Parts: sequence; structure tokens; C-alpha cells
Amino acid sequence: MTKKNIKIYTITSFTVIFLISLTQNAIVVSKDFHNENVSSINLFLSGAFGWILGGLLESIIWLANPFAFLTIVFLWKNNKKAMSTVSASLFLSICFSFWNEILQSGSGRNDAIAHLDKGYYLWLLSIIVLAIGTFLYFKKANGLKK
Repeated sequence: MTKKNIKIYTITSFTVIFLISLTQNAIVVSKDFHNENVSSINLFLSGAFGWILGGLLESIIWLANPFAFLTIVFLWKNNKKAMSTVSASLFLSICFSFWNEILQSGSGRNDAIAHLDKGYYLWLLSIIVLAIGTFLYFKKANGLKK
């Protein structure tokens, strides 16, 4: 497979999986004797503003998204910074899986995470695909062979 094909397949695969992840529920939280689904699109759109509501850690995890988008820009421009940004994105997205609770309201109330749902796993998969493709691309660009 050529470098160009790796780049195109990586970016396309990431984009498709990422967009599908936005249509799914990301997590299920426990709220006052019942469980509630939290959609991926809701987390994606509100995550950037989490720090305003007191969710600094939520906003830091959300940075996995701009790091992934920066990776695409760097990858497209053949810039090796893509390896750093995708590593940061992957690290942050995996870190979220260890959380037990998440900020769910402007009052600063945290809700327990009952479990991670399809949207989270698809989001994580999209970043894993981006990471693998990025490292393969630069491995091929450096002429390294197995």
C-alpha cells in the first residue's frame, strides 16, 4: 500500500467511524434511582464549555477531539507533529475509560458512570484507527521495513 493510500484510508476511516460515534450514546449515568443515556453528540458539543461549568477535567478529556483533528491536518501536510497529537488524543480518550463519575449539570453535580456505551467505544476506535494509520504512514515515509 502506498503512503498516499495509507493517508487517505486513515483519514476516511477515522471520519466515518467518528461520525457514526456521534449518533450513539456514549455513556450511561446513574441519576437518583434510574439510569440515563448521554449522547455522544451532546458530550462532543458541550465538552468544550465544560470548564465554564466547573468541569475542568471533562474539558481536558474533550481535548482529545481537537488533537485528533490537528492530527488530520498534520498528517495531510506530512508533518511529523501528527504522531504527537494523535498520541495525546489516544492517551486522553483512554483515560476517560477509568472515570467513575462525570459532571452533568451547571450546579456542579456529578453523576456516577454506570457504564460506557457504543458511542464511547466507536469514538475510541476512531482514534485508535487514526493512531495506527498515522504511525504506519510515517513508518512508510521513513522507509522502514518489517
